[in-house]
Amino acid sequence: HTVVAYQDIRVIVPTGNVALAKAGSGDVLAGLITGLLAQKLSPFKATLVACYLHGFIADEWIRRGQDFLSLTPSDIIELIPQALHQLRK
Repeated sequence: HTVVAYQDIRVIVPTGNVALAKAGSGDVLAGLITGLLAQKLSPFKATLVACYLHGFIADEWIRRGQDFLSLTPSDIIELIPQALHQLRK
């Protein structure tokens, strides 16, 4: 899991798994944070939302029976709209 900290606040983000432990995955996370900052979320909220979404996509990947080694940064990007739709339900 990921720990997001700001001043005296620490939040453990409960999503994510080892499928994200590969080159390029962090770049996608940085892009998600930047996109949310551009939508006027605070840096702390943008980081929390991005980390949750990033991990949620990896968790869904595994729930669908995919191998954790096969998740690529491109897969993460492609699954963002679908994950947002699921989370908004």
